[in-house]
Amino acid sequence: MTEEQFFEIQFEKFAKIADDNNLTTTFSMYEIADINENSGLLADIMTDGYHNNITLNLPNRKLTWLDLWKYADKLYELIGDNDHLFIETFEVKDIDGKRELQVFFGS
Repeated sequence: MTEEQFFEIQFEKFAKIADDNNLTTTFSMYEIADINENSGLLADIMTDGYHNNITLNLPNRKLTWLDLWKYADKLYELIGDNDHLFIETFEVKDIDGKRELQVFFGS
């Protein structure tokens, strides 16, 4: 399978998941084979790293990649930036004694 074929398969798979879950954003982390797998990421809040006054509280439990996508979608709606709807990566940072999960949206 070529890289382009892999990309197309993942894109279609994630598009169906987005449709099934009424998600506005596009999950662009094509290296994630199983969206229902534990992400291994744990944080107190989610932000995009730019609009730090707009945060979303996260539950204190293990979250799947799909869970993170759903929270990122909610954050996207709160931010209101319609130009950057592609979820490209997540990064956990310790800021002011809290674990902050920053989601990076691209266009």
